[in-house]
Amino acid sequence: MTISRRALLTISCSLMMVGLPGIASAQLVSISTYDASLWNHVYHPAWLVRLHECMRVTGTIVLERSEKDGDIHIQLKLDKQFLPLLDAENKSRQGGNLVLEPICVGTVTQQDAKASCKAFTNQVSIPKKGDHVAVTGTFVHDAQAGHGWMEIHPVTIIEPN
Repeated sequence: MTISRRALLTISCSLMMVGLPGIASAQLVSISTYDASLWNHVYHPAWLVRLHECMRVTGTIVLERSEKDGDIHIQLKLDKQFLPLLDAENKSRQGGNLVLEPICVGTVTQQDAKASCKAFTNQVSIPKKGDHVAVTGTFVHDAQAGHGWMEIHPVTIIEPN
């Protein structure tokens, strides 16, 4: 039996969060899939402080816009049990929403970001505004200057919920 490279890089995610202030571990128990190979295509990964490699949250899409680096910036109004994931920057600068970043989805027009998405197009399904979804990916703090909010970046999968 042959196992594909993608299958080897996709792990099953069983999540028990411990150590994030204000979050009960029972709220974040989830099983989903996570594709670690997406990190090979993240533009400036040093800007993202990884807090948990695999997290699944649910909520409603309230905004989405294409970015010059090929990513799509999505705001997710979290379901109540996930609200403790938000920090002050999410509350003040992202409308009280969690940021989602599916990477390498659109056309890359930012010159210094082109190498990240070269020969790769993400096939993640992008929902419409108003859709209630479950999202799996890496939970990070975006430490880029002028940001400072919490995100799921990169996003592995977005599913209707």
